[in-house]
Amino acid sequence: MKRIVIIVSSLRRSGPIVVVQNLLRNIDRNKFDVQIVKLMEDEPSRSITSEFINDGFIVHELHSTKLKIELFPHGILKQLRKLLNVIKPDLIHTHGYQACLLGAKLADEYKVVETLHCIAKEDFISSKGHILGRYMLYRYFNCLKKICGAAAISDTVKKYYELKLKNIKVRLVYNGVAIATQLPSKDIIREKLKISISDKVFLVIASLSKIKDPLLIIRSFKKAFPLNDHSVKLLFLGKGNLHDVCLSEIGVDNRIKLLGWQPNVSDYLAASDYTISASHSEGFGLNFIESVTAGVPVIGTDIPPFMEFYNIFRELQPLNFKVGNETELSEVLRKAVRMDIEMSEYSSIAKELFSAKTMAKNYENFYNDLIEN
Repeated sequence: MKRIVIIVSSLRRSGPIVVVQNLLRNIDRNKFDVQIVKLMEDEPSRSITSEFINDGFIVHELHSTKLKIELFPHGILKQLRKLLNVIKPDLIHTHGYQACLLGAKLADEYKVVETLHCIAKEDFISSKGHILGRYMLYRYFNCLKKICGAAAISDTVKKYYELKLKNIKVRLVYNGVAIATQLPSKDIIREKLKISISDKVFLVIASLSKIKDPLLIIRSFKKAFPLNDHSVKLLFLGKGNLHDVCLSEIGVDNRIKLLGWQPNVSDYLAASDYTISASHSEGFGLNFIESVTAGVPVIGTDIPPFMEFYNIFRELQPLNFKVGNETELSEVLRKAVRMDIEMSEYSSIAKELFSAKTMAKNYENFYNDLIEN
């Protein structure tokens, strides 16, 4: 049996950690013994550490901070080395900036692989600003050059990193989504969520942040549908630093709701007619694929990872719009309420190509290749 240690900054509900959860729930546990190292404390309201423990995985908590990992890593490296000396892993799998910083320092002692969850230049600078973002970008690439392999979550991500990383193996491993069991009908779900059966419901599953552009969605929705049109609803699942600005933009329009993070996302998906993503950058687009597997068409930007999906699900191409283009999105929204897209075939294709089981099998093969070489 091969031993894998997965290092993450925390286990809070977010796209990359949901991917880790989907991987571990589908990995062959007769062939791989996986333990998790969590570097920092979880955000309490979004912690899912207990879910990993309930699934039977050992979670080692090191209680560090971003500042210590960035500027004073010796203490946590000492803890890590002591722990790894006991576990004796065949491979270390890191996820994200902080985990990769430490993984690179262990690369002379262990085989280390990183999952590339984003286009680093776009994500770091957008979320941290030009000065800190560029500093993180420089450090991240220096770390990536020291490890033995990386998994790219889309072809767009793979091409971006391959241009910059000549000395390590970059393999395409699409993210995989958990395939939901049969849900009750839309009518039953809507009754449960207190949504009118006759409404057209647009759903946004994303943080309220600049890179996800919720303000563009709100403005486009208000432009597309006059205030007296109560047959349409716009629901946001997510939190972020633009919450108050979004509330101000919504004003008196009670068709638009900010619902925060909800544990029953699958219910809201089942109740929706469309999902919307105005994202400026994605490494993959987990919510895009979750929507398609649930049989819900996606209105999305023309960023490269989404265009990969639109080329597979060609009937959805009229729902594509240019990043940041309010007028174009408002036109797509008006068009959408008149469209009737049959999603059953696309849902089946998405479940085959982008299932968590498929992802786990691809990671198993990658792990074996790295360990055996």
